Amino acid sequence: MLAGTRAWFGRSHRAGVLFALFLLLIPGFALTAFTTRAYRSEQQRLAAESSRRGEDALRAGEAAEAIDELRTAMSLAPTRPRRLRLAQALAAAGRDAEARAHLLTLREAAPGDGVINLELARLAGRIGAVTGASHYYRNAIEGAWEAAPDANRRQARLELAEFLVRQGTRAQAEAELITLAADMPRDPALHVRVGDLLMEAQQAQRAFDVYRAALRIDPASKRALQGAGESAFRMANYVTARRYFDAVAAAEPGNVHVRGRLETITAVLALDPFRRGLPARERAQRAVRAFEIALSRLQACSASLGIALPGAEASPPNPEVPNADGMQRLALELRETVPSVKVNTISRDPDALERVMDLVFRMEDGCEARCGEAGHGSDQALVLIARDRRATER
Repeated sequence: MLAGTRAWFGRSHRAGVLFALFLLLIPGFALTAFTTRAYRSEQQRLAAESSRRGEDALRAGEAAEAIDELRTAMSLAPTRPRRLRLAQALAAAGRDAEARAHLLTLREAAPGDGVINLELARLAGRIGAVTGASHYYRNAIEGAWEAAPDANRRQARLELAEFLVRQGTRAQAEAELITLAADMPRDPALHVRVGDLLMEAQQAQRAFDVYRAALRIDPASKRALQGAGESAFRMANYVTARRYFDAVAAAEPGNVHVRGRLETITAVLALDPFRRGLPARERAQRAVRAFEIALSRLQACSASLGIALPGAEASPPNPEVPNADGMQRLALELRETVPSVKVNTISRDPDALERVMDLVFRMEDGCEARCGEAGHGSDQALVLIARDRRATER
């Protein structure tokens, strides 16, 4: 009995000691947990402050400062959004290889993320990698977006179209722009931007339609009015172009480009002898006037090259002047043609009109090739009449 009692007291004593030790450890555990939580909380606070400073610096265009702050935030509390912002800061600083490495790491976990694919597309676009950029742009267009998915996908497609236009891949750019134009919100500025890209892609008719859609939303949009005028001008719809350019000129009297376009349109409408409905004498008068204008330009151009034209003794070709032989041959042809460039002669002979205008066009071509493009006005009008006539004959 006594032995059992002693054993019981011994066990109770050990249990008491253990219990006492446990009670003593509780404050230690609590202190450790509190310290750990406080440390982590401080880490999170510091990370948040660094992240905020990095965001502010990135918005202010201070990419280097943003990188330092976002690296600090990542070291304290790495998160996906912070890594993404760090990649964007690196891209803004031109450190594309580092930015791409971070983005590819992010993409491994979220291959369909729209933001990540868009950033990768922009990096590929910087080096002109058409295949890579197009791949990532399409992933962005088809990818997942946390906010405003339609607007972000539209923006990605617009950037893809701009990139393709810059790279000269017009067929692909046209396809993207047609898709964009088919489903745009009532935003005249966006319509104008798409119209401008269609013009760069040499799609004047489609651009004209988009500019007109912009004007249905905002009839006073000067950019849409000028775009509509320019696209109509490119299509040789000069009467239509003049109507739009007149509206721009009324709103912006100082618009030099539009004033020049109007001057050229006026000259085209007054000089073109091939316009329908003109009587024979009017055609002949226009042809004579066109010849005089082209000859005047040729004389000025040839004088700068040291080549003699009708009215002076023939000079031997100047060996230091490129294509002098061609200019001399044109000068000899002019000597033979000048006597027949008369209204009565041309009005009686339709073939004479064709011969004179053919020579006019070749004079303008020669000046364009040797002395540069014509400015606004009559000479540019003759270049346009030549282009339109040749397009009609093809």
